[in-house]
Amino acid sequence: MIKRIFLTIVAILLFVTLAFAGSTTTSSKTAQDIIDDVRVELNESSAVFWADSELVTWIDEAIWEITSKTRCLEETVFTISLVANTYSYTISTDFVDVETVLHDSGDNDDPTRIMALKREDITDFGHEREEGRPKRYCIWDNKLLVWPVPDSTWAGTDLYLYVVAFPSGVSGTGDSIETPAYFDTAIKYYVLAKAYYKDNKEVRGNYYMSLFEKMLQDYINTVIRRNYKQP
Repeated sequence: MIKRIFLTIVAILLFVTLAFAGSTTTSSKTAQDIIDDVRVELNESSAVFWADSELVTWIDEAIWEITSKTRCLEETVFTISLVANTYSYTISTDFVDVETVLHDSGDNDDPTRIMALKREDITDFGHEREEGRPKRYCIWDNKLLVWPVPDSTWAGTDLYLYVVAFPSGVSGTGDSIETPAYFDTAIKYYVLAKAYYKDNKEVRGNYYMSLFEKMLQDYINTVIRRNYKQP
């Protein structure tokens, strides 16, 4: 019960703001490197109470937590070409979320050739007929909806979707850690927290989980220094 209350409070604090990600440069560490660091803290050089397989599982959990909360894997720019009288476009790639959508008019003499679309809720769309250059968008059922509806003037011009990718995660000790190098220590903290929870040491587990969450929040507040406004 104490652990659940603690994690709920931390999660609420963390989700007050989300952010765009910074550098995705990794340290080239593997899951085994994290495990080695964790075992030093646990004073268990080889598996006795904590199996490598469960440590790998917790590393994988940490990577998914980091990606979903910080949106640090901005690895994909997906292009969609506009079609006249069409406002709905399928996003045919896996993604956590779309952070930004830019429209390129393709006109070098256009002072607003590259324009960012404003993200809005689907309920704000389509109350009146309007055609022209798209200015707003929303995401619904893995589709990008844009408004105004592009007319023939804008057909063939491109939208660039800056997409937060799903992590590949890890399933074995030799798998590489794909999150930015900044999070290597955070992953260790998460694994230590889960290890101590298994050992019924909730106070120590809560301590390491708080360090994990603090590193994520510090990344959002001080590394990127940019709030993500929810639609």
